[in-house]
Amino acid sequence: MSLKTAENNYQYNSSLPALQVGGVYEWQVSAYAGSFYLGKSQTWRFKIENSQKRSEEEGEDSTEEVAVQDTDSYRIIGDETYGADYVARGILKVAYKNVALDSLFNYNISPINTPEQYFDSLPVKVITSGLNKLSLDLASTAQFENEKYYTLEIEDGNGKYYYLNFLYLAP
Repeated sequence: MSLKTAENNYQYNSSLPALQVGGVYEWQVSAYAGSFYLGKSQTWRFKIENSQKRSEEEGEDSTEEVAVQDTDSYRIIGDETYGADYVARGILKVAYKNVALDSLFNYNISPINTPEQYFDSLPVKVITSGLNKLSLDLASTAQFENEKYYTLEIEDGNGKYYYLNFLYLAP
């Protein structure tokens, strides 16, 4: 399904096929300014599940359908991520395509307002050629402040740089 709207939010239209319990669904946003293409978000996935809920008023069990966030989503790093924002809840999950055939993920993280101040003791990550899904456990370093913005900077073996801004939220 594709939808064009100038709104900041979208209510799923009841005339469309119903979302099914157990179904896994994906959504992505493509942004335009008039006819000028600005870019697209990563693809997000969610699943509809049953949730048992006890009704205090009625004293009986009832079933409610709820959307469950997929915690296995990774922010794809590439040329289009410059200026993009992401939320890291203790762990920064990125997908990086290693075209330079590097063996280590060469990266730095700095506060967004002081880019020259890099953090020490960041997790070391071994990578292979092709797409790598990396989970950077930032909470374990005890260097990040809750609700602060940071910049991830990656340099590949060819001297190319990639950037991703993210908001850190303590787990």
